[in-house]
Amino acid sequence: MSGVSGHSHRLAQYRHTNEADSYIWTEAGCLCQLDADYLDGTTPNWNQGFAIGYFKENSKRFIIETVPIIKQRAMYGGMEF
Repeated sequence: MSGVSGHSHRLAQYRHTNEADSYIWTEAGCLCQLDADYLDGTTPNWNQGFAIGYFKENSKRFIIETVPIIKQRAMYGGMEF
């Protein structure tokens, strides 16, 4: 099945197609600080970012886009935030 998860602190998409359908799983990144005290100076393999999804009414069609946050800046729809 397709879906979204957020606890991995990673920003990624995995696609799979088989005889039944096409599927996508999205890891939605994190919005937490990457230098938390409990990390004891190590750099975690985490990605700041988020996911945005659009669903077509009365249909199974959807799209999920990931938006990375790099150095406290994000770009989406041609605009920088």
